[in-house]
Amino acid sequence: MAGQSDARGGHPLTSGVIGILFMTGGIGFAVIGELRERRRQHGWRVLLQPSRFSVQTRLVIEATVALNLLSLVVILALEWRNPGTLGAMASHGERLLAAAFMAITPRTAGFSVIDSAEMTQASTLWTMALMFIGGGSGSTASGIKLTTFVVLLLTTRAFLRSEPSPTLHGRRIGDDTVFKSIAVALAAMLLIFSMLFGLTITDPDHAFLSLAFETVSAFGTVGLSHGLTLELSPGGQLLIIATMLLGRTGPLALGYLLATRSRPGISYARTELSIG
Repeated sequence: MAGQSDARGGHPLTSGVIGILFMTGGIGFAVIGELRERRRQHGWRVLLQPSRFSVQTRLVIEATVALNLLSLVVILALEWRNPGTLGAMASHGERLLAAAFMAITPRTAGFSVIDSAEMTQASTLWTMALMFIGGGSGSTASGIKLTTFVVLLLTTRAFLRSEPSPTLHGRRIGDDTVFKSIAVALAAMLLIFSMLFGLTITDPDHAFLSLAFETVSAFGTVGLSHGLTLELSPGGQLLIIATMLLGRTGPLALGYLLATRSRPGISYARTELSIG
């Protein structure tokens, strides 16, 4: 997007505070509320007792930490010697801080301490995956949401293990939750594919990876950009606008429809289909 925020050249403390703020906003207000309530009841020691928290809260916190750490390792490995990004920084500490910042920001915010357009293709693809996943349910972030992504992973694991249903922390995940996760993820992928297909028609002169990056960023309302927004044709800019609107409101509307769907009065006979 043209309005990408830039934290380059800022003080490390400033970058750290900003990172903590948008990471906090990205885990979801329900999680923050439960953490606050448990701390009020049991003190700070409750943070060392994860069993006292709901499965939802534990999932979001554990997945957030794991994904952030994995992203940090990936970005460090791919960008450490890149002269356009981390390789241009003077000290190892500065590189580490910048990599940590960029590991967190794609899922929740549009701040950047490096030039996104100078990242390697592998880092760009990884960042797109983070923007697609987004933050926790009920958070300030968009994307398909972290919970949806984890449910899809657990469902795949259950299938590969021939288990009847996915489980997490000793609890079975209901079929409705699995179906909702599949529907939300598939709808998001169809939206991104449709808008990206449109951009390749309206703006065929731009690099495909940059167009894809802009599209996924718009879907996640992240704000990171390769700087193409001003260079897009009027039709392309309209597609980006539509992607931002649908990316922000679409999952909410779809979730509402799935939550309030009516049950049919007819039960059809079961059939089997060949998959894969």
